[in-house]
Amino acid sequence: MIAFSVFDACVMAMLLGVGGTIAYLRGPAFVRRIARRIWGEVRTLQRRLVLEPNMGSKVLVEEYVFALSREVVLGTPTEFEMVDSPDVTIRVQDIRANVNDPGLFVFRDMRVANVSTMVGGEIDAAQFNRWSQIDWPTMTPANRARASVRYTGKIPAGFKDGDKYTFCLSMRGPAGLCS
Repeated sequence: MIAFSVFDACVMAMLLGVGGTIAYLRGPAFVRRIARRIWGEVRTLQRRLVLEPNMGSKVLVEEYVFALSREVVLGTPTEFEMVDSPDVTIRVQDIRANVNDPGLFVFRDMRVANVSTMVGGEIDAAQFNRWSQIDWPTMTPANRARASVRYTGKIPAGFKDGDKYTFCLSMRGPAGLCS
């Protein structure tokens, strides 16, 4: 009796399904050679998709980061807005602010495509010091992201009064590429 692996059986079933009775009659060594060749092609395709994930697709999608930023003078409380439009269509699914200290920056409102993403009052920016999973409306280059921010005047450790600090809000998610 000839022993076949599950993989050999799958390949034989595939070959028999495509009129492969000749392959079956030529013996298990032939089937194993075909299986190795098919596995090599599958593995090559898997590796190629790592470098080119959109291969064969009519819709090109990658993951991008879209950022808003503003420089502030530490020690001087101020309110400001950060506004910009993405260069590509993007659906923001993660956000991050470069703030570790609570009470330093506070979001008064965040809008994507003119839709407020906040319900209720203000949100401390330190809440977003790690990637925070969210799901915001899809933005196109015709839409804007807007963050209304209040800097409280607090000075973080390692800085002194009068130092400049660039506050950043990074938004990450799948984006359509221009083809």
